[in-house]
Formats: sequence, C-alpha cells, structure tokens
Amino acid sequence: MGRNVKVPATKACDYCRLRKIKCIASEAGKDCQACTLGELDCSYIMPNKRRAPEAMSTPPSTSEIGNNMIDQSPSGSSHSASRTCLVHRLVSCPSFDIIMQDYLDVLYALMPVLHIPTFVSNLQNGKHHHDPTFQMFCLAMCGCVFGILPHKFEQYTEQDASTGFTDRRMAIADIHHAIMVARPPDYHDELSHEKWAIMYLMSVTNAHLGHRNRAKLQFAECNTIATELGLHRIASYRELDYVESQLRKKAFWLSYIGWSHSRTRDVDFDSIGDRFKFETADAEHLMPMEIDDEYITTTEISAQPIDKVPLVSGLNALIRISDCLVPIFKDASSTALSFHTVDEHCHVDLGSCACGKHIQKAPLQPSIMTRLIKATHTLDNIPAQLSCWTASETPSDAQFQIMTANIQVTHIWVQSLLLEHLVVLNNANEATDQDQAYHRKLIWNLREGICEQLMDVLNHISEANLKPNGYVLIVKARTVAASLLDCALEGDDTTIHRARTYLQSFADILARLDESYRNDDTSRLWKEFHARF
Repeated sequence: MGRNVKVPATKACDYCRLRKIKCIASEAGKDCQACTLGELDCSYIMPNKRRAPEAMSTPPSTSEIGNNMIDQSPSGSSHSASRTCLVHRLVSCPSFDIIMQDYLDVLYALMPVLHIPTFVSNLQNGKHHHDPTFQMFCLAMCGCVFGILPHKFEQYTEQDASTGFTDRRMAIADIHHAIMVARPPDYHDELSHEKWAIMYLMSVTNAHLGHRNRAKLQFAECNTIATELGLHRIASYRELDYVESQLRKKAFWLSYIGWSHSRTRDVDFDSIGDRFKFETADAEHLMPMEIDDEYITTTEISAQPIDKVPLVSGLNALIRISDCLVPIFKDASSTALSFHTVDEHCHVDLGSCACGKHIQKAPLQPSIMTRLIKATHTLDNIPAQLSCWTASETPSDAQFQIMTANIQVTHIWVQSLLLEHLVVLNNANEATDQDQAYHRKLIWNLREGICEQLMDVLNHISEANLKPNGYVLIVKARTVAASLLDCALEGDDTTIHRARTYLQSFADILARLDESYRNDDTSRLWKEFHARF
C-alpha cells in the first residue's frame, strides 16, 4: 500500500493486529512496514470486533486471587477440586504425572527434599488437589524440572499441546508468581519442612537460570525457615518421627551446601557467624542415615541391604567436600572456623576447645593448604557406584551416575578454588625471580593435574548423565577451565601450547553441554571463547 492510498486508522493488517502494534504504510507501496521487515504478505482477513462500553469493576485483592487459585476446602468434591486445583491450572494432568516421575528418576538424587514413599502416596490420594502447601510444593518441583532440564521441557510441550507453555523461562516465572500469590497472609505463622523445600527449589531453579539476586533472596528465606525450625540443633529432632527427622537432616545439609557454594568469592570465606549459624558441635549428629527412603517409615527403620549402596551416600560425600570450603565438623587437630582480619596474611581462628569460643591468630596460608590437602583425599573411601568409571546399566545406576557427575566435578572445583586462593596469597609475598619461576612451574603442574582430572570425568560420564546437573555444573567446569587462561598467555612455549590444548577441549565439551541453554547469553559467550582458541 503506497503513500497515496489512504488506509482507515481502524483497519490494521492481521499481523499488526495480532502483535498489537501500529500499522504504518511502507514506502515500497504494497505491504506495511512491519510486514515488509518480516518479509510477510499483508492480509485483512480477521473480522473487526465491535467495541462495547467497559463495565466498571474493582481490581481483585490478593486474598481473592489466592482463593480463586486454590481450593481451600479439603472436603470439596473431586470435580470441584480439580477445577480449582492450582497445579492443573498451570500444568496439565498428563504432563504433571510425567514431570513428577522425571523429578523422582533424575533430580531426586541431587535434591532429596522429599520422602519418596510418602510423596507417592500423597499423589495417589490426591493431596495435590486440596492441600494448598502441597500444591505449591508440587509446582516448585515442576519449575525446578523446567529450569534444570531444558530438553525435558521441549519434550513436554511436544507431547502435550495443552500444557499451554511455549517458553521455558516464562513458564517458570508464571509458576513462581502463582506460588507467591497463593500464599495467604498467615503463611509464615506455621512453618514446616515442606515450606522450606518450596523456597529451596525456587532458589535452585533461579540459580540454574542465572538469576542470582532472585536466588539469593529466596535462599535467604529458605535459611530463615531452616533456622526457625531448628534444623541446626540436634535437640529439636527429639519429638520427630523417623521420616521427618531424616527429611530435616537432609534439609539442613542442602542449606549448608548451598551456603558454602555461595561463599567462594572471598580469600577467607569463613566468618564468626558461621559458628553460630551451623552449630558445629552438632554436625556429626546431624548426618543423614545412610538408608534409602523405602526402608524408613514414621515408626520403624529397617536395615539397608548389604549389597545395596544407599543413594543418600552421595549427599554425605558432598557434605564432606563442602566442609573443605566452610569447615563445619569439629577437628581437634586444627581450628574449625575463622574470619577475615586487617592482616591479609593471617586470619582469626576459633579455638578447638570444648566451648569453641577462644580466639587466636593463625596464618591463613597454612589453613588453606590444610583444606586443599584434605580435599584431595575426601573421596578416597567413596563407594564404587559413585566412581565415574562405573558403567550405568539400570535406572538406579543412572541416578548414581548423575550424582557421581555432581560429586566428582564439585570435588575438582573445590580443589581448584583452594589452589587459586593459595596463588593469590603467594603473589602477595615478595620473592626472587628464581623463586617466582619455581612457583609458576609448581602452580602449572597443580593446575594441569586438576584439569586432567576434570577432563577424565567429563569424558567418562555420558552427556545424558551430565546434563541433569544443569547450569551449575557447567559453571563449575568453566571456573576450573578459566584457571588456565593465565597459563595460555604467559610462560614457556610448551606450557602455553598445553594450556591452549586443554582450553580447546574444555570449550568443545562445554559448548555441547551449553547447547540446552542456547537461548541464554552464556552460549554466545562460549562460542566467542571457543573461537579464540
């Protein structure tokens, strides 16, 4: 349509009407500017809508929205419950069943926030139709699956068009918004493990999406609930049944692992507040029982079969690895916790006496060196099922392989972090040229050894078992790889060549793992990084 042809203002083309944008004639003459830019043909097939005067209405209150989204009456009929069920307003029934199964089969090993027999029984009894908190818990699980397993989200939308979601991030945003709106004003008056789990899953989901501030705020609420429930005090477990006790112990350690992972930016990551936050005297007593869920009931604990390694042993291994970042277990041979002082070569240690409150100065470098040595031997006695050289043949083995990827990569990542902190401290010291050359060679050998370990793990574990660990595993591997960047630019020709070879290999592997996040900025950054080497 040209400039000399007058188009009524109320008659926009179909494309502009669908996009709700102004339809402007193109200088080319035939199509409008939007259609010309999109290489589309202008059409005027859609009928006009008759405008009617808008009815006066008052916006609904937050409580009304929550009441509309959740059926507050457990005694309502099944038809009424399903009609008002918050879960099925956002996720269709067929997809919901598949998502719940995927969580149990894939993500439970990494985030055991539920007791499997109890959870399955609750689903079979339709608890997600009438219990508001359980509905929010199930929705948080759905969001977690969407966030950590992008390829699964694509399968859900392909298999079930009624899902209603076309964009993964938008789906998660809608789910999280629905959870927050559905919380009544007195939501925090009675706290529970389930409410802790909701915030924990939301925090983990946002961490995998790269929404750092959202994850931190949600994790702060999660930790507040943990503190109010007394998860860090063994005395608070006395009146609990066996199932609830095991769940809360796992919750405490999942919070601790998340806390330790967020404290890696400082040279001296411990603070005096950690002592009172985690009550290290109770740490050994708070370790989860190495027994699978099916052998634990509210009133009885059955013996774990000797020939069956419990899945929770993977969580216990992660606890020991995280202890090298933020020490929590009492060690009579060394001080447990510290906080930063003005003297960058020293930190203040809490004594290893019975009360743990005596304070004395101690060198920082030996403390981190002790942690590094401790970290290298943390997995010496790990079960064979959690070794990356164990083949995966059954679904149970696949869960162990998923957990193995998390354990092994985290173990290497912790060693790399501690080594880089030692490098920072070493650079602060004055040394001769000869000493500096020796230190550079020693650091390169240590970095190369760590990178070789990571390369072995990434090559031995299949991508199908690496991907369920999500974006966080990619970040950890990328952090280890980034430690070689200095070596790729400085040093002798052999070192530079070997460092660039490692970086090329890491770029190839991480680019494949990053493919699931191809719409994120990280994919573009790694393509640029890959092109450099």
